[in-house]
Amino acid sequence: MVTVTLIRHGQIEGNIHKAYAGGRTDQLLTEEGRRQSAALRLPDVDRVFISPMTRCRQTAEIVFPDMEYEVIEDFREMDFGIFEGKAVAELEDCREYRAWVDSMCEDKIPGGESNGEFTERVTRAFEEVLARCSDGDRIALVVHGGTVMAIMGAYNDEGLHGFDYNLGNCAYYVCECPAEGKPVMHRVGGIEPRGHFPSGPDDDME
Repeated sequence: MVTVTLIRHGQIEGNIHKAYAGGRTDQLLTEEGRRQSAALRLPDVDRVFISPMTRCRQTAEIVFPDMEYEVIEDFREMDFGIFEGKAVAELEDCREYRAWVDSMCEDKIPGGESNGEFTERVTRAFEEVLARCSDGDRIALVVHGGTVMAIMGAYNDEGLHGFDYNLGNCAYYVCECPAEGKPVMHRVGGIEPRGHFPSGPDDDME
């Protein structure tokens, strides 16, 4: 088995304002985000993989100060297209936004990605990382809420939807996954899934 710890980055300004900060919006950790990262206590890991976004780099450098990390480009957050940088309150009267929400956030976002495209990108990258692991390896992924949901939604053994695995900042899941064959994520630690459809960007992605 490979032990996989999936960690969401610390707080950014977008989280405070409930704004969509996706794969094209690069923000720094807030002071609270740095505090959250410094307070995080995790199981020991052998290797660290991160999203290329600055918030994930900063979180990894605080949480794993003595470890090198590898950047995985396709672990970046969903591309929210025309919603990038906008708060939910700004989008309430946007026809395209209402249509996307009504589709349970599955449709393609104008100028961005669909949930299917995003999930395919993330899970392909995740399987490539796992293929480089050996039985007994302990790895950590410092990524985004959406990235965690894509992985857990695709591979969990609990029969849950990806949205059930939405995380707060610096929250995490610890899972065991076979070193070979199709990934199956079995939770063995971290928080309990919150189990609800996200109501806005602070609850789901970025």
